[in-house]
Amino acid sequence: MMSARWMGRATPACVMLLAALALSAWPRQAEAGATGDARDLAMEAKRLMDGGDLPASLSAFRSAREAFESSAPPDVELAGFLGLHLYNLGVRLNNAGDPDGALACFVEALRVGRVVGGRLRDQGFRTTLADATLKVASFLVASGRPDPAVEACQLVSEGPSGDVRGLMGLGAAHLARGDYAGALAAYNRAAVVQPDAPEVAAGRGRAALLMASRAEEGEAQALLEKGAGWLRRARELDPTSAQRGRELADALVRLGAAAARAGDIAQGAAAGAEADEEYRRAVAIEPTSPWPRLDLANRLLRVRRYEEAASQFERAATGLDDLIAASPADANAASWRTARELSRENRAVALFNLAVDAINRADFSRVESFLSVACATGPSWDARCRELREAARVREETFRQAIGAHEAALKEDPHRAVDLLALGDLYAGVGDYDRALERYRRVERLGAPIPDLADRIAAVIDPGVLTERRKNVDLVGARVEVRHFAPTLDPSFETALKAAWLRVTSAMGESALSGELAVTVYPNRRAFRQGAGYRVGAMVKGYYTAGHISVFSAPSYSALEWVAVLTHELGHHAVEKISGGRAPWWLSEGTARYVEGDSAVVDRARLRVRLEAGLLGPIARLDETFERYWNDPVAILDARDEALLAVEEMIRRGGGSVLRDTLARIADPAAEPGAVLRRVVGADLAEIDSGWRASLLGKSPLRPKAPPAGRPLPEGPGPSSRSRT
Repeated sequence: MMSARWMGRATPACVMLLAALALSAWPRQAEAGATGDARDLAMEAKRLMDGGDLPASLSAFRSAREAFESSAPPDVELAGFLGLHLYNLGVRLNNAGDPDGALACFVEALRVGRVVGGRLRDQGFRTTLADATLKVASFLVASGRPDPAVEACQLVSEGPSGDVRGLMGLGAAHLARGDYAGALAAYNRAAVVQPDAPEVAAGRGRAALLMASRAEEGEAQALLEKGAGWLRRARELDPTSAQRGRELADALVRLGAAAARAGDIAQGAAAGAEADEEYRRAVAIEPTSPWPRLDLANRLLRVRRYEEAASQFERAATGLDDLIAASPADANAASWRTARELSRENRAVALFNLAVDAINRADFSRVESFLSVACATGPSWDARCRELREAARVREETFRQAIGAHEAALKEDPHRAVDLLALGDLYAGVGDYDRALERYRRVERLGAPIPDLADRIAAVIDPGVLTERRKNVDLVGARVEVRHFAPTLDPSFETALKAAWLRVTSAMGESALSGELAVTVYPNRRAFRQGAGYRVGAMVKGYYTAGHISVFSAPSYSALEWVAVLTHELGHHAVEKISGGRAPWWLSEGTARYVEGDSAVVDRARLRVRLEAGLLGPIARLDETFERYWNDPVAILDARDEALLAVEEMIRRGGGSVLRDTLARIADPAAEPGAVLRRVVGADLAEIDSGWRASLLGKSPLRPKAPPAGRPLPEGPGPSSRSRT
């Protein structure tokens, strides 16, 4: 439940302009020809303006300007008259509430000035005209009407003095129109004139970032790097501005994610760390403002630093309370109230997640301290709080009963290996490794022939200080950097990596794994769970984050085991690359399992029993299950199996290429996942959900309906070229 980013912005108001320049009389007789026609039209336009018919006056002035442009040589005196009265007409239109008409007048005056250059009245008038033009153009851009501003700013920039403000206004207008390349070109020209202007550097950065949102992955990362560089320059030129730091931090977050997807984990981490620093610097610059604090809080929430996020959201909400109390009638007060409510909601999200983590780590004593605050946020939290409290109660009761039963059995017989092993597994599952190791060692001392005891012991031993080593593995169209902690990398691992790579590229296409990837091989499960990611559960053998696979070694691992684990995680990597990181979790998990070959081994009988008992939730909630029950062996197994069967259903309906087609379409930021499924698969999420359930129960969800009686079947196409599972 991430909130939108909130910033304090004043509501734009049409700038009031003063007609400080007096209206002058026509000094001499009209001349013959085009000039005479232009003068007559100009006098008629002035008469209409004096009479209050402002729209008609603008039309007449436009005709006068066209006639003036057709005369040669330019009539400088007429140009001055047109410029002056077009300016004053623009002021009247603006102050009458017609900024579009005002800007049209100023543009006409600038067109006249383009003909006579620096001879359009005096410098003071030209500066006044440029100021008014840019103010009204800026208002129209802020109001969502940037098109008229483009020519206006272009004309200002082309004036004899080469006003750089016109180029900056042109850049802003192009950004608002969606012409990001045009915006960057304008800001680049401005940078030549005024290289040390913070707003010019910031404009270049904004344009590059927006261009990146439309570019292919490789080009996008280069644009993000440029954009972040320019925004960094803007912040350096304007170090006391919190807004500069906030913009830079946002860019760095995007750059870090793109670098990580490309396999450059070091750059990704560095960009993330710099982003955190910039968010905190912005808070330090404006400690009483809620807006930089909200940026920081949202960043902390995204990276799962929930305790600190909750604190920052609380302080942001307090700041918004103060803002609202001080100015309750402010035009922005409604948006402040919305931001305050989102701050409170997101604080609840952070606290709720702390409760989730406490449950999954069997730290049950802390659950209610988090939930009591989160659940008091509002009625919208009632259902999920009831559900999580019940989950906590069941998990705690089950855990304590299991511990108690095994401890009771050991009181009767301290040498019962089965109970010692079970206790070790329970403690290892919740990350209490030292207790787990003590139980496993007791089994070891018994000398009982336990086949996988060596794996259990190796999994929980403290590996001590790890020394990282690296080895590059070159593959077709890609390079994998393997990070490991053993003196040498097991040759079977490299062989397995190549085999897994071949399996995934055969299923998803060679380009699905192109580029760079980092793989870290931890020495045991304990090091893996502590180092790979924040929410690595006990059942996980591999963990994927953008551009980075983490796995761990075990004494019994064979090449086949490595192939299975690596194929699964490479499947996630393929999904990430094809979808641009936009695929839902259930689709990524289901695809990875399908590519791994789990369709042949999934326990459908167990799943059928769970389904018939009404214990399987809808696909639409699977991502929530993965996020909330990440260390619950039953919930996670159900969720992983459901994801696989949903992917099988997609392939039954859409054919062999349906996964890649779906992921490629999801990559479009404007795409709505539901619409993508309907277009590619021919079914929405609910239909896919009901389809795999019917198939599991031996029903046929794809049987075509019979045509109405008396109507012939339409002749269909030939056999499909797409294979079906």
